[in-house]
Amino acid sequence: GSSDWQWSETFYREKNNVKTWAPTYVGLALKTIKPSEIREGGSYLASILDPQRKPYILLIQNPGKDQSQWYLGLLPASIFQGLLDQQKGQMSSVYLVNQSGQALGHSIAEYIGSMLSEDPVVAEISKNGLASGVGVYYGSRGESIQGLYEQVEGTNLFTVVTTPVQSLLQG
Repeated sequence: GSSDWQWSETFYREKNNVKTWAPTYVGLALKTIKPSEIREGGSYLASILDPQRKPYILLIQNPGKDQSQWYLGLLPASIFQGLLDQQKGQMSSVYLVNQSGQALGHSIAEYIGSMLSEDPVVAEISKNGLASGVGVYYGSRGESIQGLYEQVEGTNLFTVVTTPVQSLLQG
């Protein structure tokens, strides 16, 4: 429960309204996350929404067994966008999700913070717990896509690449 987490120090950038809502919203998010879910030396990423329903990325860092101080950061949802925007116009789609299926980076910015449970590759990530996979997947409308995913070492973050099979055949 929430008794697993205790605040010690907080820092905010000046001229940022995050200070007004972050303690409450982050506290609520932490109630759903157990420290045991984050391996030693690893990171955990999730999306939370601010009062205006804009997404932010919550980053929790487990420093490892030699240190008791954990670190938590609240980052703008655009943190991964520069990387993903380079992929626009490609035949393939590239996006970042956590193990729960939340989009943390996507070429369609409106998807960030939402659950991609309809995506067949993301559904497999959430269901099977494997660090990587590749195959042909079938979407809700029967379309087939070639998909591959790989977990970013030491995190709950996955990179996903999908390509419509139809595009591959035409290429």
